[in-house]
Amino acid sequence: MERVRIVFMGQAYEVPALSTVLQALEGVGYQFVRGVGCRGGLCGACAFLGHLEGEEQIRPGLACQSIVADGLHISPVPSYPVIRPPHILEDRAATYETVRDAYPELLRCIGCNTCTRVCPQDIPVMDLLSATFRNDFFRIADKSFDCILCGLCAARCPADIAPFNIFLYVRRLTGRHLTPPSHDVAKRVEGIDAGTFEEDLDRLMSAGKEELEQAFRGFQTARSGN
Repeated sequence: MERVRIVFMGQAYEVPALSTVLQALEGVGYQFVRGVGCRGGLCGACAFLGHLEGEEQIRPGLACQSIVADGLHISPVPSYPVIRPPHILEDRAATYETVRDAYPELLRCIGCNTCTRVCPQDIPVMDLLSATFRNDFFRIADKSFDCILCGLCAARCPADIAPFNIFLYVRRLTGRHLTPPSHDVAKRVEGIDAGTFEEDLDRLMSAGKEELEQAFRGFQTARSGN
């Protein structure tokens, strides 16, 4: 099996060439309590910064998704210590002024585009920050939906802006004030309030492993139409 050399926090290791960064580190003995989550590229807990020997570029990535490379130096990115103000939705309009009042640092953006270059999800971060000035909330909500809150944009921003928090507030304002209500969701909430599903929930909570597996297989069969 081909092996490559990686360096994690100053210590070199030989690891399988086709493993992810997370698999490689766990394979050499690391046990992560923090810095790992869904393992599916969704939660952002395993964000890291990498640097290939012989190159100047810093490579951001997610340890559960990125494949190791020979000469890769790896440093984990901890939860970035940004302060998030309360996301007040009631009595607030979905406008630029609302976002600016909550995040006045938005005005400090110098347009360097570092946030976009470092984003592991390829989100056009700087462009979406500019979109707040135009009240283009639907575009921000759509294009930032894949944000995993890893904090890399905030960690690299020279103006100390946390774009991921701003986008989160915009998505919440959009959902509260701009998106038409879902009648299906309202109907389901009414059913929950009326206790329609209590009997089914009680049965599931008291079911054993085999019964749950059988119910799950039946659900999969029903969905596939077979």
